[in-house]
Amino acid sequence: MARGKRHHTVTGALLEGFALNNRVVVRHRTGRENTTSVRNATVVSDFYAFEREDHHDDAVEQWLANDVESPFADVLYALQSGDQPSISDRPVIARFVTTAVV
Repeated sequence: MARGKRHHTVTGALLEGFALNNRVVVRHRTGRENTTSVRNATVVSDFYAFEREDHHDDAVEQWLANDVESPFADVLYALQSGDQPSISDRPVIARFVTTAVV
């Protein structure tokens, strides 16, 4: 499995909701502010990776990206367009909310 070193601590789908032209404001603890792309915001190297024998394992990050965030982003875009959630959207929303609060 390819190793994804750049892990978002806040999902891209949520960040995009606060973005303007795909950019968000980052406020540092020093009080300094700058803008950055959603792709680069809240990124920490190996945030979800864990050591497994002699290598990092990105299974958690891959699961979050592929099984939680991507399906939720599709639902979120539909909701932003004015659509109502469907019955089939419920498990997608529940999985996203559950992983967000854990």
